[in-house]
Amino acid sequence: MSVYSQTSGNRTYFSGLSTDAKPTDTIQPGALFLETDTNIEYVLQSDKTWTKHSQAVALNDGNNNAIGSSGGALYSAMFIWQPTTLSYIHASADASGNLNTTAGGGGGGGTVNQGTGGASAWKVYLDTTSKLPAGTNYLGQVGTISTDYVPGITIADYSQPVVITSDQTSANYTPALYNLATQDLKDASRINFQLFMLTRVAATATETLQSLTGYTASTSGSPAAGQITATTTPAVVPTGKIYYLQSVVITYVSLATVGSIKVNLRANNAGLVAIGSPIIQSWEVGSTAATVGAVTTMTFSIPNGLQVYAGTGIGITVQGFDATNAAAAAGYAKVSLIGMQA
Repeated sequence: MSVYSQTSGNRTYFSGLSTDAKPTDTIQPGALFLETDTNIEYVLQSDKTWTKHSQAVALNDGNNNAIGSSGGALYSAMFIWQPTTLSYIHASADASGNLNTTAGGGGGGGTVNQGTGGASAWKVYLDTTSKLPAGTNYLGQVGTISTDYVPGITIADYSQPVVITSDQTSANYTPALYNLATQDLKDASRINFQLFMLTRVAATATETLQSLTGYTASTSGSPAAGQITATTTPAVVPTGKIYYLQSVVITYVSLATVGSIKVNLRANNAGLVAIGSPIIQSWEVGSTAATVGAVTTMTFSIPNGLQVYAGTGIGITVQGFDATNAAAAAGYAKVSLIGMQA
């Protein structure tokens, strides 16, 4: 193959096969020759010899420090900050690829060697000679409930520090004292709150506010903890609390005629409930059997709970209806409200 040439500016460019003779006469140093079969480029030196030519590429490490080479091995250097000693460690690799770190001043740091090539490089050993000094060593302390606590979780006194003795064992760790019990947030501060009619009441044609008793574990608000005295105004949700009505159980006891009862849940957001307070829920239970003493019981579940907010008084009313759905004296009613307060 013939050698081709082209001049651009002050430089001449040649191309040909690796077997072609590279010209040297009447050519300025710096000319380039590309072997088209090997894709190797040569540059003409000032002594009229052709040498392989490659572009210089600058390599930097992660801290933008230049990476050089010696004997074919890359090496680099960087400074590593030690927050405990407020100083830098100078880390570098020699021409053989061995890593060395030396103190950079300000706080010491000593020397750490990777090891020579072929040795057990990058091994890390625990110090088995330097133990904690004799006596008491404090490794930390958990705050008391009066200063540091998780809202809604009652913690016993955890102010005692964990003490490690010189033989590396705990001096005052007691599992029963330091193991922390957990509680789901949905269960925090929940208490039972139940209202119910002690005895069956005859339903009349007039809607009537019913007397309810019950039980609560509440320590504040109205009613107080314990048994609730029977009253038509049984409860006002305490400040900062919410009452969740989760289910209602209604029993209807038939007379000799077909009938039913309507139970209304009324609420007064300004205090004690009254017959004219807004109805927030209503249920009807009856019987198609004209049999004296026939019992029908229905349970109405409210999975997420009907919410009644703080300051609201609640109560129930009962009204009877006949077979034509006209208000009338009917059978007997018994109602229970089951919920919780949080």
